Amino acid sequence: MPTLQPIKTNLLKPLLLASGLSGVLFYFSTGFYDNWLLTWLASLPVCFYALQSRAGGAALAAFTAYVLGAMNQFGYLPPLLFVGTTMLSAAAFSTSILLLRSLTLANRQIFAPFAFAASWTSFEFVRSLISSFGTFDSLAYTQVYNLPIIQLASLSGIWGITFLLMLIPACLAVVWRYR
Repeated sequence: MPTLQPIKTNLLKPLLLASGLSGVLFYFSTGFYDNWLLTWLASLPVCFYALQSRAGGAALAAFTAYVLGAMNQFGYLPPLLFVGTTMLSAAAFSTSILLLRSLTLANRQIFAPFAFAASWTSFEFVRSLISSFGTFDSLAYTQVYNLPIIQLASLSGIWGITFLLMLIPACLAVVWRYR
């Protein structure tokens, strides 16, 4: 009879560290907080982790990080709406992370960060068209107090800001992996 194997703590610690750190960074850089610098770092731990782990672990880390970061919205959204939008966004973030991982590991290192940023930006754009809240939940709004970056909105709209917020951490993770 097969026995259940305990979860190896050496595999669990990096996952918890990456998702926890990204979750805390997302939490304190979105919602009512105005720590715009943290938004630039928020996806970095999950990007690092995704490039050195299995696909399932990367998806779980990304999903968990997004859910933890979205907990700052729990108080001002109705519970059912909060759960639905958070799960959908967490799934999209996980998919974007898996795209980064798969392209990087398939020797498409130059293209991978751009695909990751484009994937998340596309999700935010489509969500803004479908949602009755419009662009309410866009990461670009975290940069309101970052005057040099917010000027980019005059050229590209909020989508250019969101793209950069995802592109820079993904580039750093890929460069670090192939240093």
